[in-house]
Amino acid sequence: MEAHEGRLNHANIPKRFIGARLSDFNNQIIKDIEKFITHTGWASLLVLGPVGTGKTHLGCAIAYEIAKTKTVLYTTLYAMSQKVMADMNDNSKKETYRYKGAEIFQKVGVLIIDEMGRSFTTDAEKNRLFDIINYRYENLLPTVILANKGKDELFHSIGEGVADRLREEMQGLVLTGKSWRK
Repeated sequence: MEAHEGRLNHANIPKRFIGARLSDFNNQIIKDIEKFITHTGWASLLVLGPVGTGKTHLGCAIAYEIAKTKTVLYTTLYAMSQKVMADMNDNSKKETYRYKGAEIFQKVGVLIIDEMGRSFTTDAEKNRLFDIINYRYENLLPTVILANKGKDELFHSIGEGVADRLREEMQGLVLTGKSWRK
């Protein structure tokens, strides 16, 4: 229990979603998520759906479950990009590692990226995402992607290299229904 709490403290789960649990969802979603969690090696989970259908809630519930056995980190694409770009621009860190800020996203046991496909404005951001996803792919580290876009539109926005890696051993879920916020 203590190890679980320690991993949860480093998972970056937003305060609003601290209490998110898989039991908040229907049995089919729970079954699909448990299949992903117990998979060994590289896998990606793509959770798509309109705004407000519970993707972030589900992502944080997944983080809670995964933290029972391994490290996990929840982030938005924008926050991840800002961290990596800030560290790239910090001259004191350039000598030690080309993309020092990317390490936390590359090496965590399971990475959960929310708002995927929303934030890209430059090729540099696409290249950093490729570096992170490619490292995770090469090192068999699972990744969860949460997005409001359809799969084809998302894959187009993130680039073919990233999309191709995510497709291998990809599990997909589409959340539907009315917004949880209304």
